[in-house]
Amino acid sequence: MLKLTPLQECQRCFGIWVNAQAFERICADRERQADVLSAGQPPAPKMVAGPVRYRPCPQCGQLMNRFNFGHTSGVVIDKCAEHGVWFDPDELRRVVDYIQSGGLEISRQQEATERTEELRQMDAQSRIDNISRSFASSEPDALGIILRTLGNILR
Repeated sequence: MLKLTPLQECQRCFGIWVNAQAFERICADRERQADVLSAGQPPAPKMVAGPVRYRPCPQCGQLMNRFNFGHTSGVVIDKCAEHGVWFDPDELRRVVDYIQSGGLEISRQQEATERTEELRQMDAQSRIDNISRSFASSEPDALGIILRTLGNILR
């Protein structure tokens, strides 16, 4: 347990289990982030690349999902959507460093921009499809052929 954050540390591998609510608070609260950074965690052991292992959740036993935190942090964490997050040695500190350097906010902005662009493209395609359908039902002319061709290219 840190000053403000409940967590469990494995004395064998020095991994850390943080429940879902506590992890959300760490991500949102700079004081809790400082608490993590000030904790004297042992240095991460040198990792040898090997097969990917999916860990079972310590609470429910279901295999957790692995993902790159923030999609760009380079820290692959194991998460049970219902119960919490498992961090290998030094990963929690690296996640907090990423958050404090603005990485999580930048990642969220990029995701929002990508979603907006995807919606814009879907809307444009829908408009082209609607125009193409209206011309397809009438006798083909040059404009109808051009619009159908443009619609096919954008698919």
